[in-house]
Amino acid sequence: MEKRIKITPEENEEVKVLFFTYNSYMSILQFFMNNPITNQELFDRKWDEAVQINIKLDNAKRAVEKKYKPTGDWERFEFDFDNQQVVFMKDE
Repeated sequence: MEKRIKITPEENEEVKVLFFTYNSYMSILQFFMNNPITNQELFDRKWDEAVQINIKLDNAKRAVEKKYKPTGDWERFEFDFDNQQVVFMKDE
């Protein structure tokens, strides 16, 4: 069972930008891990930046969850950026 709830354009954009930025950092870090890297300092800096973005992303997602979560035992949620919605889900 799922319940779709419309969120503001600003909330949608904030989470979307953080989500794609974080995933971009993860791709860069994966590349570094799969290829010889001569600059450990660069890797460490990108790692630290990714951690900070992940914290911001988690905080933004939790703020939306707290604001829009319907009453009941909803187990998980995800974002539908194209439709500007947060989707709450639970098994029946």
